Formats: sequence, structure tokens, C-alpha cells
Amino acid sequence: MVADATRCSITFQEYFDNGDKGEIKDYELLLKPVQRVVLQQMDQILEQDIAQHGNPEMSISVGPTIFLVLPY
Repeated sequence: MVADATRCSITFQEYFDNGDKGEIKDYELLLKPVQRVVLQQMDQILEQDIAQHGNPEMSISVGPTIFLVLPY
């Protein structure tokens, strides 16, 4: 993570490995438009996403527990 005071932003990378191949994505979070921040567990976010895509019977387990900071 890198904070940039001149842009009022935070940049970071995400590495995701689905067992087939790893993928790195770059992100920039602009802080000026953020009105509130919510802390939520990763497994809850993934289960909500799965349910919204028509698979509410599926469940996710993330260990150790990972929390995400969600800007709104």
C-alpha cells in the first residue's frame, strides 16, 4: 500500500490465486468522495455475492478471518 497525500488516495495490489494461476491487480482508492467506511468479514462479502448470483445454498469459509475496509 502507498498513500499519496497530493492525490488524496491509496494505491495497492491484490494477488489472487484460484489454484490454476495467480493474478495481480492494481487498485487506487480515491478518498475525497468517500463518505463512510464499513468493516466487514471477507466470507460474508463472498457469500452475499454468491447469493446475488443465484447460489444462496453455497457457503464460504475464509481462514484465518480477513476483514475488508469498504468505502462508500
